Amino acid sequence: MNMNDTSNITRKRRKFGLISFCVTLPKLPALRLILLACLSVLTHGAQAMTYANVSIPFTWIDTTGHTKVGYNTAPYKFNNTGGCGTTPPVLDDTLSDNIPIGFTFTYGGAGFTQARIMTNGRLQFNNNTTCGYGSPVTQLPYPNSGLNYTMRIYGNDLDPTPQADAPYSTACKLTSTCYISYATIGTAPNRQFVVTWNNIPEWAAGGSTSGNYNLQLILNENGTFIYQYGVDVPGPQASLGQVGWQVSPTDYEVPGVGLPANNSAILFYIPNPIAQYHFQQSAWTAPGQVLDTSGSSPAYNATALGGATPGPGYACNGAVIPVNNGAIVDGIDTGISVPTTLGGAGTIDFWYKANDAWKGGGDAQLLDASISNGEWFFATKLNNSDVRFVITDSTGTIRSAETATNNIAAGTWTHIALTWNFNALAASNSDHLSIYINGTQKALSAFTTSGTVSSQLGTLYLGDNRSSFTGSNGTKSSANGTLDEFNIYNMEGSLVLIQRDMSYATSCGPDHYELSLPSSSISCLPATATVTACADNSSPCTNAFVTASGTTATLATSAGTLANPTVTFGTTGTATTTLSYPTAANGAAVSVTLTGEQAAAAYPNKCCPDGINCATGNSCSTTFNTAGFIFSGAANGMTFAIPAQVAGVSSGSYYLRAVRTNTSTQACEAALQGTTAVNFAYECNDSATCYNANLMSVNGGTATTIARNNNGSVSSYLPVNMNFDANGNAPFTLNYGDAGKVTLHASKTVNATTLSGASNAFVVKPYSFVLSGIKRSADNVANPAAINAAGPVFIKAGDPFSATVTAITATGSVTPNYGQETTPENVKLTTVLVPGLGLTNNPAINGAFGTFTNGTANGTGFSWPEVGIITLTPDVADGDYLGAGNTTGTASENVGRFTPHHFETLVTQGCTAGNFTYSAQPFTVQITAKNSLTTPATTANYNGASNFAKQVTLTDGSAMTAGTFSNNTVAASSFAGGVATTATPQYTFTSPATAPATITLRATDSDGISSSGYAEGSAAIRSGRIKLSNASGSEALALPVPMVAQYYNGTTFVTNTADSCTSVPVPTKANSGLQTTLTTTASLASPFIAGNGKLQLSKPNAQGHVDITIAAPGWLQYNWKGAGLTNPTARATFGIYKNANEFIYMREMY
Repeated sequence: MNMNDTSNITRKRRKFGLISFCVTLPKLPALRLILLACLSVLTHGAQAMTYANVSIPFTWIDTTGHTKVGYNTAPYKFNNTGGCGTTPPVLDDTLSDNIPIGFTFTYGGAGFTQARIMTNGRLQFNNNTTCGYGSPVTQLPYPNSGLNYTMRIYGNDLDPTPQADAPYSTACKLTSTCYISYATIGTAPNRQFVVTWNNIPEWAAGGSTSGNYNLQLILNENGTFIYQYGVDVPGPQASLGQVGWQVSPTDYEVPGVGLPANNSAILFYIPNPIAQYHFQQSAWTAPGQVLDTSGSSPAYNATALGGATPGPGYACNGAVIPVNNGAIVDGIDTGISVPTTLGGAGTIDFWYKANDAWKGGGDAQLLDASISNGEWFFATKLNNSDVRFVITDSTGTIRSAETATNNIAAGTWTHIALTWNFNALAASNSDHLSIYINGTQKALSAFTTSGTVSSQLGTLYLGDNRSSFTGSNGTKSSANGTLDEFNIYNMEGSLVLIQRDMSYATSCGPDHYELSLPSSSISCLPATATVTACADNSSPCTNAFVTASGTTATLATSAGTLANPTVTFGTTGTATTTLSYPTAANGAAVSVTLTGEQAAAAYPNKCCPDGINCATGNSCSTTFNTAGFIFSGAANGMTFAIPAQVAGVSSGSYYLRAVRTNTSTQACEAALQGTTAVNFAYECNDSATCYNANLMSVNGGTATTIARNNNGSVSSYLPVNMNFDANGNAPFTLNYGDAGKVTLHASKTVNATTLSGASNAFVVKPYSFVLSGIKRSADNVANPAAINAAGPVFIKAGDPFSATVTAITATGSVTPNYGQETTPENVKLTTVLVPGLGLTNNPAINGAFGTFTNGTANGTGFSWPEVGIITLTPDVADGDYLGAGNTTGTASENVGRFTPHHFETLVTQGCTAGNFTYSAQPFTVQITAKNSLTTPATTANYNGASNFAKQVTLTDGSAMTAGTFSNNTVAASSFAGGVATTATPQYTFTSPATAPATITLRATDSDGISSSGYAEGSAAIRSGRIKLSNASGSEALALPVPMVAQYYNGTTFVTNTADSCTSVPVPTKANSGLQTTLTTTASLASPFIAGNGKLQLSKPNAQGHVDITIAAPGWLQYNWKGAGLTNPTARATFGIYKNANEFIYMREMY
């Protein structure tokens, strides 16, 4: 077995366990203290595991010639370093110098070139000098903050001290048979660093050693490592040693405790996923076509659902998930059962490119396995740009992790990783969910549960919801973007694994190769053989794999001569050569075979005669004739490929050449001269069926209509007069009044010899697209084509409208076959903001056209989620008509005006802390304009500066209380980015004696757009007043004056204990708050707290009174005297008995 090869390893999951024990450790007094250790050891306690392990065949490496390490060996030796338990020459618990590994070994994501050997079965990297001492239990058990980047092959108290150096009896008699050694063996890139403990005994109680251990730790250059266990004689503590590794206190594993079996070996490796989807297929038309490339068994070949299709991805192809806001599923069914295949620990990582900005672009379900309401397993990108990961555990508790906001633009590839671990450990918060964004942990949720994942989960879907159930902030909306490089593990991966997956990208190769030869050739002219590397499954190829440039392929022929048997692909992804066979007899068939492609393709080669009608195969054939027609770009020229044309536009000048092979020289000579009629036909290749009218003309002097023929059956011709010169050249132009891929055919019988020939298959693009019939889908109201913000309203942002598109020729006639191609082409719309109107935000339009019929298609579900006026420009949906490039249509008339769909209001109460507002007290309202998306987003173009915002009026949506609004209009100019905030509205009860009531803030603009039916804030209104009480007391003392904030509770005025907000100015003589001849001043002894406040007057040292008036806010004035609202007043009297107890009679009992 190649120990560097992990490709065929299937990871086995292990159970978790806990071993607890307490032992007394006697040691020689000179060497060791007596230690009492009570210890719990996890048999599997990793927080996030970089490495998995599997048993492999035992293959002991012979240590002959390896370098031994002792207390005085050169060049490296054991030292008393880092608090080791012993001092050399005693080697029981010592640590070696840093020893060169001989290559860079990658461990836990870091590269190391040196390591230290610890006698007690450890290897330590990163210059780790943690040493310690041994014991009958594992001293310094994993996890331990001092043991990062270490390996523990077997954590017993091993003692390699030879008898000659030991002040006690030991079984380690001679260094020739009892030693620790190291060596670097092999050649790059398969080198190994081998550390061996050979016949090492265990330190035992009573000052002696016992047992005999043969251990071998092997570092492989590919980053894996191996623990091997030879024939061992267990010592007294053999069952207690840990076997494991630690990268960090949260990335470690102890897969076993105790001595492994004799002649056994364990390989540690970074695991492969149980399923991996690169989405490199060119089409998904049947179940199981989304291939699992992990190599694991069984293979989880997945099935595309709904509109999920392969398309350009992060690496080559990805899974393109269309926008979908309903219960319809457009995604990938992996067939992987979350409860049984993944279970209580797992990792899923992938690349995601959202079509919309993460923030405000709506919710997007990234993956889902939920099939029962309340039993959740899903990950969602939320409208606020958070990523949320939710799992219901088997106890019925919902566990979740959620990141903070992620400011990621539309069209940005982002790596997302999700991990979970329900490990059943007793320790608090041992279970957890994590989310990583672009290789950084962005969320960690730790919790404690005795459960695992719910058994009520289904198979995992990628890119959309699994069922009609949503909850816990999940969504029915699809991923609306592209997914790629999906890796699924049934173990919790560490950051190292996630970063490994993130850095890996699929190596792209062609989808397939196509070999093209003319079906017929003329022996006096070389035939062109063309090989095309194809990037997708289009056939004939419309998307060349241009990165094949510089690679080669091999051609072989059954007859004739190839100019270059080895062809090199150019920058266009094609390679050409010529096949010459001047001596061919009339009707001789010759085959050319394609082999040896340097860049391997995913699918078999295809033969495409004349560049059309492709079929799987490595060989194509051509029939050589001694006479015939060829289509050329110049007089006396070679065979010429007619380039792409435009519907309704006359082509450039080409030549039909009539040639024959001279029987003596084998050179070409004219087969026709002068003016003569030639029969012409055109063949519809894609679509394969012609429209039911002859739409192509050939002009050899006069434009003449020629006959149509469906693909593969050319029998109908019409004559065209052609004028051949002395060399057999006849010039012509062509004009096609349709769209598609076509082939031109010519035929004529001369003296019982039939001259025939065909052009290449060439594409004719539509000249343009025109839009019409733009109207609201709900009621068919036509688009009013507003010219500015004052123009008529068309539709609300996000609501559906319809449009019709027509593909046309240069003369304005319809191209009826557009959309009838083998892979039907369609049209997409691009929005353009009408200039000069101050509009800034231009999100993409939603929706698509339906199927084309006779060159026309309708779409009824278009929507634009913004405010303003736009134009719509149609072009080819994929930007490339049959590989011939784009056609951009005529921009539409103005479309709009678009208004917000609705408003949302948010209220900040007049007294925020008390969550209430007094009658007539101003409060704050935020008004936000929204569209009608599933998760409504703010329409940023609703802006006062551009005049697209309108004046908004606030009313009471509940209309259940007698009262009036004032200052309740919000000027259009207040809106910026779709949001306005006003702090002026006041709501006043008609009567002060009105019980508390809650009003709902409804916003309505001058277009009638309203918040009714949507999120509306509310204000709790209370009728209030401030009451000031009279006070009296000694003129020699300061006098407190109580004041109370009150509200009407429906029966009477009572203290408003919710009011700790109100403040009043301190009354003074200057502000007329104190009317008196006394010398006194007021201060605020206590502000309003829970409705109670207190003024204090300073001692005047003279008798008299003070009339006090508080300048209360207008909403806390009251009709104290029946003559209208006034401020509260009171009188404070100095020099009379305070009468604090307010009794009128007192009698002592005796």
